[in-house]
Amino acid sequence: MLEPLTLRPQYVGSPLDLSLSAFLLDREASRCTSKTLQRYRYTVGGFIEFLKSQGLKEMSRIDPQHIRLYLVSLQKRGLKDTTQHAHARGMRAWLNWLVREGDLDGSPMDKVAMPRLEERVRSRQWAEELISV
Repeated sequence: MLEPLTLRPQYVGSPLDLSLSAFLLDREASRCTSKTLQRYRYTVGGFIEFLKSQGLKEMSRIDPQHIRLYLVSLQKRGLKDTTQHAHARGMRAWLNWLVREGDLDGSPMDKVAMPRLEERVRSRQWAEELISV
């Protein structure tokens, strides 16, 4: 007997919401971990809520400007660079999936630079541990 799905597709909502549910189901079928699925729900879901707040209802209307506006909104919220980058990675995965599914001709993310990650200075202890290995 088949076990129940951990993420059930939701058949109510906008086309954007439906695409998120279908994307999560696809990722679950690909054996993504529950933590990865949660991250996709958070990052892509946040972007979808932003798109809906901008009056966007269809995936085909997403353009690079929407992505840039959302990334700037994340910066203005004071999110860390790594969090901003995680959002961009989630959006890129979803948009590429929409292309593979035939819902988009090309990904608007292809025209948007990924958020820059700040260089982290490694501690002296880390360097010493690396040398001793």
